[in-house]
Amino acid sequence: MRLILLATPFNNWDKDETPEGYGVDRNVPLLAVGASEIYLMRREATRTGDRTFRFLSDAMAASFACYLPVILWARRIPQLGLLMIPKTIAYLAMAFRVYRDFFSGATESANPESQRFDRPDSRDQGKVLHSEGR
Repeated sequence: MRLILLATPFNNWDKDETPEGYGVDRNVPLLAVGASEIYLMRREATRTGDRTFRFLSDAMAASFACYLPVILWARRIPQLGLLMIPKTIAYLAMAFRVYRDFFSGATESANPESQRFDRPDSRDQGKVLHSEGR
């Protein structure tokens, strides 16, 4: 939906500025999807005790909280465009957290059943060593 709204001629791509109000209209689908993702991630994080997903949903909410004033009022108050800096920092924090928790082996889940399954635990290690003939 958002791509269609961006591709329409109403954006006045041949001019320096978009029409008043159309910037809000074309961001509504993005905000709806983002709010849905925040809700679903927070719900699952609460259900499973996953602190990483909780952090991601909080960082995403902070990002959208910085983005919303830019969409609504940056045309009248250009300094609000500076809110794109903390928005970007929130997404960088998300990327670093995901890298740290999912790719470097750290898990912060309070629920042991939601631990990663790519590493054998101590009970399986004996089976692996035995099957390799050690």
